[in-house]
Parts: sequence; C-alpha cells; structure tokens
Amino acid sequence: DNSCEADSYATALMILGEEKGLNLVNNTYGIECIMVKQNGEIVLSSGIAKEQFEIRNDNYFIKE
Repeated sequence: DNSCEADSYATALMILGEEKGLNLVNNTYGIECIMVKQNGEIVLSSGIAKEQFEIRNDNYFIKE
C-alpha cells in the first residue's frame, strides 16, 4: 500500500527472476507486475490482460 512496500517487491522480483517472481506475485493478493526483459519481451502477471496494452514499438512484444 506504499512506495516502500512496492520497492521491496520490485527488489525481490529482480532477485528471484521471472519464474519464481511471477509465482510470488500470482500468489500474493493485491499486487500485479509487468516485467520488461532486455530482449524486449514483456511478461505480465496473471491479473493483467494483454488486451490492456498497445505495443507501439517493434522492439517489444508480450510473452504468450
């Protein structure tokens, strides 16, 4: 509910990586995440629909 808590989750996700980080987010009530990887891949947590996004840069794509 505050910026310190959000920063803590962001740090945890960076340490855990994609698979374990998404598992944490998907099993924690009240949080969602968007991960943008170096290769341009965008990874969404389970509560975010890909239809909510319009990608305007060909260097980025949503992971299926």
